[in-house]
Amino acid sequence: MSAPVRRPPGVTLLVVLILIGGVLEILGGVVLILGHENATVLRETGRTRDFLMTGGVVAIVLGLLYLLVSRGLARGNGIARFLVGLLSLLSLAGGLWAAVTQHGTVRNQGIASAAIGLVVLVLLYSPKANTFFRTN
Repeated sequence: MSAPVRRPPGVTLLVVLILIGGVLEILGGVVLILGHENATVLRETGRTRDFLMTGGVVAIVLGLLYLLVSRGLARGNGIARFLVGLLSLLSLAGGLWAAVTQHGTVRNQGIASAAIGLVVLVLLYSPKANTFFRTN
């Protein structure tokens, strides 16, 4: 077994981005929950109250999962890496969906979520990150 490799700056940046992404997911979820009965939000999204409530809850759960795995990721844990990769892929897909199908605040949130998800995936599977996770 190889000696542990020092965490590359890209992985440290990734941990910070995951924390930011988690906070944004939680805030977005709260916005959806708080606005799920607002006439303007309902009109802008074209969705039902129940859909927005469910979407808000899902966003909060995803955000909390990001926050929970960030520590393991900082230590080079492979399970944390897998979970972050999976969540980032889901965030990217959901963000792209919102960016294409929604309007207003929800669309902007989708664009931000997709961008963060893409950056996280690129950093998570860079050559230096691969070495770090393989040896720690």
